[in-house]
This record gives sequence, C-alpha cells and structure tokens, in this order.
Amino acid sequence: MAKVKSEQAQNAKRGRPRKNGLHPPWMLGRAMTVIYEFHDARKSGLKYASAIQEAIAAVKRHDPQMRIGPTRRRLTAGDQGL
Repeated sequence: MAKVKSEQAQNAKRGRPRKNGLHPPWMLGRAMTVIYEFHDARKSGLKYASAIQEAIAAVKRHDPQMRIGPTRRRLTAGDQGL
C-alpha cells in the first residue's frame, strides 16, 4: 500500500529557506570593514590575494570572535555590485 503524503508535505519547498536578502546588522559592519580595508590595502600596492588577507586580518583585529575566511571574497566583489 502506497504512503499518502499530507497536503502540507506535498507543498513544502525543499532546501534551505530563503531570507530574501535580509542579513543581520553585524554582517553589514563586517562587509564595510572588509571593503574599506581591502581598498586601502590595494591602494598601498598589495596584490589581490594579499589585500584579501589584510582585510581578513583587520576584521579579526576589530572583533576576534567574528567569523570570516578567505572564501568570503564575495564581500569584496558581490557586496559592491561588481
């Protein structure tokens, strides 16, 4: 005998729920710090990868508990609309 799914289970969307672009305020602060420090490092002559590392180090100096890593490169490009 086949299982009969409830109507709610049939209509439920799969995957992680969307936030429709809403992020917590601390993420805006992190993005602004990363963008500022990245551009500052690039102006001083650092290459792209070194500027990313400098921006990450600046965020860690500002708040050691804040999570960020080199894969957050979209902060330097995506949040600027590039």
